[in-house]
Formats: sequence, C-alpha cells, structure tokens
Amino acid sequence: MKKCVIIYNKKSGKVKPSTLINSFYNIVEDYGYKLEVITTNRKGHATTIMEELPNDIDLVIAAGGDGTFNEAIRGNIKRKKKLLMAHLPLGTTNDVGTMYGFSKNYNIDLELILTGVKKNIDVIMLNGDPFVYVAAFGNFINVTKKDLVDLLIYYLVLLK
Repeated sequence: MKKCVIIYNKKSGKVKPSTLINSFYNIVEDYGYKLEVITTNRKGHATTIMEELPNDIDLVIAAGGDGTFNEAIRGNIKRKKKLLMAHLPLGTTNDVGTMYGFSKNYNIDLELILTGVKKNIDVIMLNGDPFVYVAAFGNFINVTKKDLVDLLIYYLVLLK
C-alpha cells in the first residue's frame, strides 16, 4: 500500500470542523494510500517535519495556508531525496491554492490532488531561502512573484 503524509496546520484559516481529519482519512484511503496526519505545533515545524520524513513516503500533502506550504517546500529542498508534494489550501486567502485552481471545498480539493497529474513548480531561492509564489519587502509588499521577477530582470538589465 502507498504511503501518504498530511502535514496539517490546524491554525491556518478559519476554524475547521473536528470531522475534517476523519474525512481526510476516508478520502485518502479510498485512493489506496495509508495515511498519517502530522499536526504542526509551532512556526517552522512543517519544515522540520518534512526534513525528518522517511524516504519511503509516496506523497506528502501540506494542509494549511501559503506559509505552511512554503515551510514544507523549504524542508523538502533540504532533503537529499526529495518527496512528491502537494498543497491542500486551508488558509484564509489561499493565493497559492487559487493559482493552482483549487476551490474552498477541502474534500474536492483533496480528491483533485489524488487524481491529478504531477507538475513541476517554480521554487525561488532568495538569500538561500526557498519560497513559492510571493516574497515581499518594503514598497513591494503587494507585488506577485511574476512582477518581482520582471522587476529584478529590469534592474539587472539597467546595471549592465
């Protein structure tokens, strides 16, 4: 049987019903996976969890907001053997989830992950820190990743 781990940030977004985790088990197991749910308990914990997972995991799902996904990506980048990852958006805004076409229905989104196709995503490195989608600072706080990359390319061209 395939193995799936959900790294779950229960503090992401709005309060979730207590049955949410039970529905995760039912759906994931229906798709032939043995599921383990690991709940984060502090900032940066998803990174640590991801780094410490065994190599025989078939799928890791970061269930939380954009920050939880970024933390899990950071942990995967640090691994010698990278694991297949997905993001189940449970945050308040879910910019990354919206970008990937997810809805606000967690069960449907989970099934979409389990039946979807594998795709590579861009992981940007800034001063050795990986991030997905948005890095913001100063006056650029509302700038998307694409806008930021375009802006950096523009400045690099000016510096030549």
